[in-house]
Amino acid sequence: MFQHDIDNHFLVLSGLIHEKKYNEAEEYFNKLHETSDKLLIGIETGNPIVDILLNEKINFAKLNNIEVKQDIQALEDCSVEDMDLCIILANAIDNAIQACIKEKNVRPEIVITVRKRHRFLIVEVTNTMIPDNYTFEYGTGLENIKRIVEKYEGTMEIETSENCFRLSILLCLLPFTNVK
Repeated sequence: MFQHDIDNHFLVLSGLIHEKKYNEAEEYFNKLHETSDKLLIGIETGNPIVDILLNEKINFAKLNNIEVKQDIQALEDCSVEDMDLCIILANAIDNAIQACIKEKNVRPEIVITVRKRHRFLIVEVTNTMIPDNYTFEYGTGLENIKRIVEKYEGTMEIETSENCFRLSILLCLLPFTNVK
């Protein structure tokens, strides 16, 4: 949304400077700079498709006042197909965002971890929740993740604890036997 409107912002700044309204231009620029800083996450995994997806999802979470922490390692030379990575990450993060938006009594937070270890890809998405108010539904998004996990001969584990929901995924990287 911000990027879509940037030309109009530059037009306003140019007009203010042209009219020698420097204080107003500086104030407008500072607001613009503050907004752009909030949107720049700068995730660089080496996979541009994953980078765009993660940046968009994390920006959306932050715009909904959800604190996001991430520990995301480089994914270049990862044998998991881009579409499969997107299905896993998009569904896991969307579910976490929706759970955080529902919770009004807890400070919302999401932690995203993506790591390669030996011949495995580990993806973990954790979000805050209040156990008393939480009803777990195994929906389409988790079914899609499960399908990808099976494709890569991996495992998926869901864990709920006092104030936390955790989705942990382990995928086997090539070579593996279940490629179709």
